[in-house]
Amino acid sequence: MDILQCSGIPPVVWYGAGVCLLIYLYGKWQLRVLPNAGIPGPPPTIFLGNLKQMATLGIVDPRRTHRKTYGKVYGQFLGSLPFIFVHDLDILKEVFVKNFANFRNRMAMLQALKMNPYPLDMGVTFARDDTWYRLRNIMTPSFTGAKLKHMCGHINTAAESLARNLVEAAGHTDATYVKEYFVAFALDTIAGTAFGIQIDSQKDFSHPFVFNAKNVFPSSFFQ
Repeated sequence: MDILQCSGIPPVVWYGAGVCLLIYLYGKWQLRVLPNAGIPGPPPTIFLGNLKQMATLGIVDPRRTHRKTYGKVYGQFLGSLPFIFVHDLDILKEVFVKNFANFRNRMAMLQALKMNPYPLDMGVTFARDDTWYRLRNIMTPSFTGAKLKHMCGHINTAAESLARNLVEAAGHTDATYVKEYFVAFALDTIAGTAFGIQIDSQKDFSHPFVFNAKNVFPSSFFQ
C-alpha cells in the first residue's frame, strides 16, 4: 500500500489496471483450449473469437479454405465458445452413429435466450437429454433404406422442375442467381419428403408453405 501511495497514482487506478489485466489474461486463456488440444484453426480475437470473420465472410464458404489450410479437423471460436469442424467421415460416423448417445445436446444458447417458442423448442435440434434421446429413437426408423427409396419420387419431381427452370433461365440474357434455384429445390424436396406437400417454390412464391418457410430461415447472419 505504501508503494502505491509513493507512486503518486491513486490505488483505485492500480486495482482497476489489475482487474483489466486479469480479465485480459482470462480471455487469452480461454482461447488456448483448442490449440492446447492440438486442434488448428484461424487465429481468434480475444472475447470475440472468430465472430468478426463469420460476420464478414459468412459461415459456409470459408470452410473450404479452412479445410485446405488446417486439414479435415479444425476449430473456431464463437466468442469464447470453442467449435470443432469435422470433415473426416470416420470421425463423423463415430459421433453420429456409434456414440451418438454421448453427443446428444446441441448448443444451449438459443434456449437460454428464449428464441424458440413452444412447440419449436421441442424439436430434435433443440431438445436435450432424455427428450432428445426419445425423439431420436422415434425418427431413426424413418431413414431406413426402404423408406428412403419411397422419397425418390418427390426428389425426382423437384429435380425435374429444377432442370426445366435452369434451361429456361439459360435462355435469358440477364444473369441468373443460381443459389435461389437450388434453395427452392431443397425446399420442394423437404416439402414432399417430410410433409407430403407437392409444391413448386421456384414458380409459386405465394404458396403459404413457401412464404412461411422463408420467414423461418432468414438470410442475414445476425438474424
